[in-house]
Amino acid sequence: MNSPGTASTPYLKQPFAFDVARLQDDLRRVGPSEWISHLNTSAYETGWSCVPLRSIEGRTDHIMPVEGGRFGDTPILARCPHLRHAIDQFQCENTSIRLMGLEAGAVIHEQRDAGGTLEDGLTRLHIPVQTSPLVTYRIEGEEIHFSAGDAWYLNASCLHGAHNRSTQARIHLMIDCVTNPWLTQLFRDAGGVLRESPPYGDPSIHDGNVLQVIAALRSWPADCRDRLVCSTPWSALDELPDSVPPAAFVLHVSRCRSTLITQALASLPQCIAMSELPVLDAFFRLQQRHPEQSGRASALQRLVAAPGQRRSAAERHLVIKFDCRHLPWMPFVQAAFPGTPTVFLYREPEEVLASQCRQRGL
Repeated sequence: MNSPGTASTPYLKQPFAFDVARLQDDLRRVGPSEWISHLNTSAYETGWSCVPLRSIEGRTDHIMPVEGGRFGDTPILARCPHLRHAIDQFQCENTSIRLMGLEAGAVIHEQRDAGGTLEDGLTRLHIPVQTSPLVTYRIEGEEIHFSAGDAWYLNASCLHGAHNRSTQARIHLMIDCVTNPWLTQLFRDAGGVLRESPPYGDPSIHDGNVLQVIAALRSWPADCRDRLVCSTPWSALDELPDSVPPAAFVLHVSRCRSTLITQALASLPQCIAMSELPVLDAFFRLQQRHPEQSGRASALQRLVAAPGQRRSAAERHLVIKFDCRHLPWMPFVQAAFPGTPTVFLYREPEEVLASQCRQRGL
């Protein structure tokens, strides 16, 4: 169904129905010690726990549906043939698969999971195995009960929460699927509405303001280019105030969560973390065109010192992440900064390609 004002479908019942008794029979094959409390304790009240059926490296102690590793079936899933049969009905790649248990009286606070939509490449399906009409979701302000044995799509980017008002635990089989043409067609056939992609990539950009920018550019005089260029003389880099020396350089391949690591470091008060600085890219391009220039190491040292200017007394470490295309320049960088450690982040090539296929880089 579509909620008023929602661009894409917040939840949708799929054309599948599974034998609840058989699914519940598999629940008895799962031991009490195999349930793991959800790590985000601030997101719920009472009890919310999981059993990993498919996880990173097939681990039975890993419940978070994160990228960065190979997903594999856990030994627990091998003991559950009816759950396996239900999973196999969906003709798509699976990442994380979990049993999600919500204890009697428990509440999951309303939240949004960014990127948790079919359009973003993640199709999250719920199959209630043990439930009651007294168990409801609240999705974008609407109360809805996911019926037992049916397959339900949940748009996790919508505001959603859950409340178990019954006297028994609610247990869902939750399958995270990689969106593909089969899933998309299944979604459309069931009446789902896909979110339209913004024509310019950013929803804040539209024909109106694009035309305004074009008109403004056309109104500028032909010689305005000279007045728009601002140059900083090299001598300005010789008189920098207190600057933090680089503590580490980060190199990486594409799609290996290097940006996430840089953002995490930037959140620490003692760190200055800079990511893929355009000035360094321009410097390397200049050196490529004019390799005969002298003083290159000194110039690089001054360019690195500029973003390392201390903004507070707490800042003690400067970390710079280079663009992946700067890898050939790293011997030169290491010679200019001897003793500064370099961290190289990488990921299996097939996983990089899969990530690029799900969401192309800019």
